[in-house]
Amino acid sequence: MEEYNTTTLEVIQEYTRQNGTQYGFASQGCSVFNPDENWIVEIRIVSAGQHYDAYYMKMDLNLVGKKQDIVTQFQKLPEFVEPYTMTYDIKTKLVLVTWKHGTIFTDTMMIYINPYTGKLQNEASLLKTPFGWFVQSVQALFDESTRQILFLIQQSDLQQIQITVWAITVEFDTMKIIEKKQVNALAGLQTWTFFKTEKKSNS
Repeated sequence: MEEYNTTTLEVIQEYTRQNGTQYGFASQGCSVFNPDENWIVEIRIVSAGQHYDAYYMKMDLNLVGKKQDIVTQFQKLPEFVEPYTMTYDIKTKLVLVTWKHGTIFTDTMMIYINPYTGKLQNEASLLKTPFGWFVQSVQALFDESTRQILFLIQQSDLQQIQITVWAITVEFDTMKIIEKKQVNALAGLQTWTFFKTEKKSNS
């Protein structure tokens, strides 16, 4: 982990150096940062022979320059198969995680993680995966003003011939699904931006 100059792309400082044997590998989209307390929480995937385990990991950036290893917590997360996204709310100090549940019927689930302890709470279903299908990607965007998360979930059959894309709006504080709809026009989309516009009054 390094700090870069955004203009020259030169390395300013190396924060820490890790390898896959020590702490596994970070999952894309599964990292959150608290700028006030200067820590990073990630879900890491660690090889355990014929399967993989998910681990909660916390790094204290206040230890940069003081210790070579800035990891302060590293513990196994039970039941996790594959994490998809992490959404951190600095107001409630909770992380809402989406993850794959099961190996045959692979539903997409939601759960809260306490970023200070790694404790899990309040599991809920987000989207079922049809038999013989799999989840290609899950993306999430949090609107703090409305307290809502917009999820874009892309599913496909095993031959990747049929693709469906779901847009799901969820209330962060309750995990209540506000809206769920298919958006077939977005199939194959890899990156996206969600924004809202406000109507201006003519005065």
